Amino acid sequence: MRTPKEIERRVKEILDEQGIKSAPVDVVAIAEALGAEVRPEIAADDVSGGLYRIEGSPVIGVNAAHHPNRQRFTIAHEIGHLVFHDHGEFVDHGYPTESTLEAEPRFMRSKLSSRATDVSEIEANRFAASLLMPEHLLIKSARDLAIPVRSEAVEDLARQFKVSQQAMTFRLQNIGVPLDQV
Repeated sequence: MRTPKEIERRVKEILDEQGIKSAPVDVVAIAEALGAEVRPEIAADDVSGGLYRIEGSPVIGVNAAHHPNRQRFTIAHEIGHLVFHDHGEFVDHGYPTESTLEAEPRFMRSKLSSRATDVSEIEANRFAASLLMPEHLLIKSARDLAIPVRSEAVEDLARQFKVSQQAMTFRLQNIGVPLDQV
């Protein structure tokens, strides 16, 4: 299992390669720079997205019915799989849509992905959080906030980084930023 520092380091390399210096991070552009096509698709509500291959090319399917912030997290999560796990020996569930029936399945993000039981899913979730809310950009944005950080400031940061408040709260906690529990 990769350490959080290893994941942060790889994300920083990708951001530097793409010249990204501010939030929100354009995850579609990153996916495309890494050779993946992003396809919004219709899927069951409990399926957020998937990484699969069509004619050897990586495709990230994302549930078009989900909130844009959730779609961004899903795309970032699948980029994590593409970067760390796309070796062929990891075959999860297929991503069941009409356009992917002929695809070679790799990964699928669903409610089970967030349960922290599968190493590759844990790494992909950490990668997604790090990519969407890079520590150095988050600290730069939070520099002027009162510590502990109040819920209004978490809301503002979530809007700035185009993520959910829940994702921002977890990320701030994970990088050691004290939060006001009121």
